[in-house]
Amino acid sequence: MVVRPLPRLERQTLRSRCLFESRKIRSLVCVRRHRKIPPQRMSNSSFDYRIQGMQHIGVATSDMDHSLKFFRQLFGMDIPFFDSIQAAPLMDSHTRGETITKRASMVMNLQGGCAFEVLRADSFEPVPAGWEIAPGDLGITTIQMKTRD
Repeated sequence: MVVRPLPRLERQTLRSRCLFESRKIRSLVCVRRHRKIPPQRMSNSSFDYRIQGMQHIGVATSDMDHSLKFFRQLFGMDIPFFDSIQAAPLMDSHTRGETITKRASMVMNLQGGCAFEVLRADSFEPVPAGWEIAPGDLGITTIQMKTRD
């Protein structure tokens, strides 16, 4: 069986429909739209979805040692938090029900802020995506870093 990604237009409509079909997201949007609860009073309610900061960014790679060296040199991520090889049963929904083994390494720096989790699949050889990312695709398109200079 050959699994091909959906065409771009179908991916966009499917993703936006799935996001909006979520009850929590839909009710949050409706509450804000009708101004039933002011945003500043939402912090103690069950609608507290405000981002307070970035905890970490996961980066999949095919060469762990090279990537860790790159993040250490470019971003000063020289504090290893963990480095382990483990089974990843929580990823079964993304791997057609098969539990894979992966190496994960979390690195950070003393300045604080966001850490990097560098990941590499060990139970198979990772390959790049089968399509090109193009303007108009949904997803994270930019991550900006704050530095002293």
